Amino acid sequence: MIYKEPVSFSTDFYFFHTIAQTESIRNMTDPCKTRTLPRLYASACRFFLMVLILFLVFSPLNSEARPPEKSTLGIGFGTAGILDHHKIVLGSLEYRPSFEYLNVRPWVGTDFGYQLFYVAGGILTHLHLTGNYFLTPSFGIGFYSSNKGIELGSHLEFRSGIELRYVFPDKNALAFHFGHVSNGSLGEKNPGSEILKVIYYFPL
Repeated sequence: MIYKEPVSFSTDFYFFHTIAQTESIRNMTDPCKTRTLPRLYASACRFFLMVLILFLVFSPLNSEARPPEKSTLGIGFGTAGILDHHKIVLGSLEYRPSFEYLNVRPWVGTDFGYQLFYVAGGILTHLHLTGNYFLTPSFGIGFYSSNKGIELGSHLEFRSGIELRYVFPDKNALAFHFGHVSNGSLGEKNPGSEILKVIYYFPL
């Protein structure tokens, strides 16, 4: 007589339950699955910001009410990568000449942080909101370098930004700037990064 060991349903259940648990953990830790919605949300925000800024820069709105035409120097600080896991504290310098054509003015500036450097130039326009408050959209292009900082996929990077500024009676100004930097898919990777800064402007 041959003895047959009875089938253990509890062992089989534990085996399949362990597989299911492992698969669940794998799905939770897979960045492609956990970051899909945040990436889509960030991409949508970036696209909307780019379209809005380009529209405002080339819009003739509020051409009569503007801040003083003097050249200004801005000194500020902020954070890069505000929508990402890796964030870096930035210093910022920006010069805005007094030259203007059709309510569009040039700018040149630099952002710098730990193992991160970006220098760029472009155009901007001032839109009067109310009283001493102005909205300043801008767009530019520049050179980006990073050594273990925020990797953006290329040395050539575009910057689009929008700024809410308050002009004091002495012509100084305080501004809150939100911007997006990306290579426009010119590099193999185009993760992009968002910047939030506080800038104080002095007339020259």
